[in-house]
Amino acid sequence: MSSDDDLEMTDAERASLAASRAAIGDLAHALVEGADPESTEAALAAARQANTKLDLDSLRDKLHIPDDAGEHEDGLRAIMMRIPDGWGRWISCSRGWYPIVIELDEALAVIDPSYEAHQ
Repeated sequence: MSSDDDLEMTDAERASLAASRAAIGDLAHALVEGADPESTEAALAAARQANTKLDLDSLRDKLHIPDDAGEHEDGLRAIMMRIPDGWGRWISCSRGWYPIVIELDEALAVIDPSYEAHQ
């Protein structure tokens, strides 16, 4: 497993990921709204350009703490630290589930302190 320092995203990685998400959102909006072909093509080009700046192999193993984690950040971080390299360290649920999955993690850790989570 990677060291804790290797798991944190740099500011540049966060910015690249945010730009990619924004470009993909713009493309999705163009497709759903039925934008004219030129606008849709421009959105696709922007998404491709933004994604060329991502190192997906590196980002997969970084901690993807949700923006809305708030007081649940430490608990979510603990869960993500249990995910081995290569599986992607993020939680894909809405904020209302955070306390539930954190409570589950804590209960599982009592049974097996070294358990791993695989997505």
